[in-house]
Amino acid sequence: MRLSRPLSLLLGVATITPLVYIAIFLAYFMPQFQSLGQGGLNPRGFFDLLFLVSGLHLIVLMFILALLMVYMTTVTRSDIPMNRKSTWILALLLGNVVVMPVFWYLHIWRVPRDENPGN
Repeated sequence: MRLSRPLSLLLGVATITPLVYIAIFLAYFMPQFQSLGQGGLNPRGFFDLLFLVSGLHLIVLMFILALLMVYMTTVTRSDIPMNRKSTWILALLLGNVVVMPVFWYLHIWRVPRDENPGN
């Protein structure tokens, strides 16, 4: 399954979005939760932050599930050898957020060598 370059780039940006969210969560929200016991947040502020984070987690989870469906469809419709397809499907199911950028680079962004006119 070949995608145009702009569509491939859009999928790549969408693929790294959950990783960016995880980094923001660890850098900003976790210190906020840790400061709760030290007088950093009042109980109202804590529940406001908890409500915000819960909503963001739900949105990101749905986004990851949508990406997973896109990648599963891409794997099954691609010309990847059958023994590698099962490996990619298992890897995407078990390590989706980490494995998706690797699959995107290897099979969507990078032009396969046999299609490269320079070789």
